[in-house]
Parts: sequence; C-alpha cells; structure tokens
Amino acid sequence: GVDVFFVISGFLITGLLIREVEQEGRVSLARFYARRAKRLLPATAVVLVATALLTWWSVTRVEWRTFGWDIIASAGYVVNWRLADRSVDYLAEDVGVSPVQHFWSLAVEEQFYIVWPLLLVVLAVLLRKTRLPARPVMAAGIVAVIVPSFVWSVHYTASNPAQAFFVTPTRLWELGVGALVAIGVGVWAKLPRAAAIVLGWAGLVLVVYAGFTVTAATAWPGHMALLPVVGTAAMIIAGSASGPAGPAGVLSWAPAVWVGGLSYSLYLWHWPLLVAATAQWGELGAKKGLLVVAFSFIPAWLCNRFIENPIRFHKAFSRSNPLTLSMGANFTAIGAAAGLTLILLV
Repeated sequence: GVDVFFVISGFLITGLLIREVEQEGRVSLARFYARRAKRLLPATAVVLVATALLTWWSVTRVEWRTFGWDIIASAGYVVNWRLADRSVDYLAEDVGVSPVQHFWSLAVEEQFYIVWPLLLVVLAVLLRKTRLPARPVMAAGIVAVIVPSFVWSVHYTASNPAQAFFVTPTRLWELGVGALVAIGVGVWAKLPRAAAIVLGWAGLVLVVYAGFTVTAATAWPGHMALLPVVGTAAMIIAGSASGPAGPAGVLSWAPAVWVGGLSYSLYLWHWPLLVAATAQWGELGAKKGLLVVAFSFIPAWLCNRFIENPIRFHKAFSRSNPLTLSMGANFTAIGAAAGLTLILLV
C-alpha cells in the first residue's frame, strides 16, 4: 500500500510542478511548500497530540521517552531515519511498536519533496537559457534520480533489509516512477484504447498479486517492490484512455472514492489507535483489529471535516504564502511539544 502511495504522490505533485514550469517558466518554492504545509501539518499536529495522550494512557512509563522522541521526529518528518537506526539496535529490542511508526512513509515523501522541486528549479533555469523542450529535460532529471536509487535499493535490501525498509535513498525511485509517469502524460493519452485496457488491468493484477505473495519474510523494498510500483504506474498510464472498460471503472466506485478522499486522515489515525488498543488488551486478532480500524473512521472524518479542509481551503492561506508557512511552523511546534511533554514527564 505504501509503495502504491509513493507512485501516486510522485505523479500528482509532479504534475502540479510541471504545469507551473510550463506556464510560468519557474517553480515558486514558497508557494509549493505553503501548499504542502496547509495540506499536511494541521492534521499531523492534531494526531501527534492525540498520540502523545494515548501513549501516556496506554504504555508503560519506560517507553514514554522513546516514543516522545519518535513524536518529535515525526513532527520534523525525519522519523524514518530514527526507526532505521532502532531496527539494528539490539538495545532497542524490548521497545514496543512505535505509535507513530506509520509516519516513516510521510517522512520519505517530504524528504523527496525537498530534493525534487529544487532540481526542477535548476532545470527551469537550464530550459530558459537553452530553450530545450521541457518534458524531455525533466524526464532525464528524474531518471538520474530513479536509476541510482533503484540500484541502491536492490543492493541495500540484500545486505541490510532492516534499515533498507525505512531509509529514504531506497525509496526515492518509487516516487520518481510516479514523477516520470506525470512527465509523459501527453504520450500516454495517445495510447490505443485496447492497449490501455490491457495495460490497466495488467497493472491491477500486479498490485493484487503483490498483496497476496509478499510476506513478512520478503526482503523489502528491493526488486520485489517493482510489482506494486510498476502495477500502479501502468494503471495511471492507462488512465482515462482505457475508459470504463479498464480498471478505472472499478476503482471509481463511489464508496472507494469516498475512502480515498479521507485516506490521509485515516492513515494518520488508524495506527496510533491500533497500538494503544494492543497495549491495553494484548494481541487484537483480525476481528478486533478491524473494529479498531473501523472506529478510526470517526476521528479521521472529524479531522478532515473540521481541521484539514477548513484550513486547506481558507482564502487567507491561499493568498499569503508567508502566513501559510508561519501557520505550518506553528503546527509543527505543537506536534514537537507533544513529544517533548512525554519526555519531560519521565
């Protein structure tokens, strides 16, 4: 699921950046990071505060310090490196599952969006000076990220799978594949309908196949991550060209689209609740686990309805990048303060 998310994220965000380069000849970093701030940080802060409270309530005092630092690292979107270090630290073997472990994927995503927009700024300058075609130059730029990242992912997964799972260099290629799909969107639109239908269904089969065959024993990400990554890319490429006969007809089912709209909040909320419930009542099993996930829809919907969307679409934040970035910094400080409070309570 996370690998699918990386490809979709790379596709969506790169599409926005490319249109900005083509229309304005540049990338506004302030505007880009302001959009990221109002989209991600308010909900993140609320969940981190709630997670600190759940941690205080559900786990032993011994773990407060560890999880407090995890919360601080999550607020700064660097928790994946902290988890990578802990994965090979024998002194941390007795530490339970972190209630913010799921933030590792968001950390990887945001670290990618520090590098990729900066690279596009450089490419935009090059395009202005040379008048080269924009999309081929951008494609070359992202391929220069994808290839070494994938090679390193295969190598590092084989030699150190515990750390390879979390660290950013082994995952950049997955976001890069999504970015490459966005760059070539004009080409994919010309696909014959029959070819698009076959490609779309083949992509869905790859993703589903990975879901049934990848186990906890599979070294990840490595070359096996090609299954969900290539499958997702194929479905996006098929896109609208396949029409309702392709997988888009199934994936546009209204309840699935509704869950998709709620997916960010749902992702943030489900894991802390699962960890807290496990700490209180022991191993949950499938039925109780599903009940906890079902319950997480309630705070996810409330967060989306009353925090995410009102801030995301507020006119004041749409007009002022400095105001939005300041708001984001304040929410980041709130999330970090929640973790620091846990540490000080020890």
